[in-house]
Amino acid sequence: MRPIGFSSGALAYSDFRRAVQVARQHNLPALELSALRDHEVGPLFDALPDLNLEGIAHLSFHAPSRLTEWSETDLVSHVLDHVPQAWPVVVHPDVIENHQVWKPLGNRLCIENMDQRKECGRTAGELRPFFANLPDATFCLDLAHAHQIDPTMSVATDLLRVYGDRLKQVHCSELRDDSSHGPMSFRTLYAYRRIVDLLPADCPVIIEAVVAPDEVKAELDITRLALTDKASFDAWRQNEGLASCAVPA
Repeated sequence: MRPIGFSSGALAYSDFRRAVQVARQHNLPALELSALRDHEVGPLFDALPDLNLEGIAHLSFHAPSRLTEWSETDLVSHVLDHVPQAWPVVVHPDVIENHQVWKPLGNRLCIENMDQRKECGRTAGELRPFFANLPDATFCLDLAHAHQIDPTMSVATDLLRVYGDRLKQVHCSELRDDSSHGPMSFRTLYAYRRIVDLLPADCPVIIEAVVAPDEVKAELDITRLALTDKASFDAWRQNEGLASCAVPA
């Protein structure tokens, strides 16, 4: 079964301890501990030895989306010292200025495709220089970013065609008009189903939709539905009386 969990920032903004509590309450099999603002890195790293992460099978770390207090060298050095070896380290490509600095992470470095606000890393072609210079790096596919760039999901399809053998993790949510991550609509669910067959069945999925604790189950359910196999999805449609309904474009 595909492990589906949440980003800590989606569960509890800037409060990773609370996010871990919510994740354990819901028995989530996957959790991404995020420090999207670089002042959050130090407190998270200091707390890692004492966090109760038992039972969470897939764990990852999301590096800051912009560096203001840390240099690339210092960040990578602290990641190597503090983040467990088995965890993917998700990084936005526009944070990577000196490729050599990031090479010690090897295949732990997990480069994510970007949304329309960025000037690089949005498509397979724009990611090519990063993977060429960091040949051991893996890939985090953000479905919402790819969907924003191209609602037909051809960008996502191309990303998986080119970098599918590097795929380590998937981000899933819906982007609002301001590019923030929100709960998934059924229209977006149907769009994501266009690439389900290209996703390995065991690839971990991290939900980035910002939700309240009592909304976690609903978002898990719609995400599972979006990314389930065709037989299970058809069974759901039959049960809901949707078997003869057209799939939204």
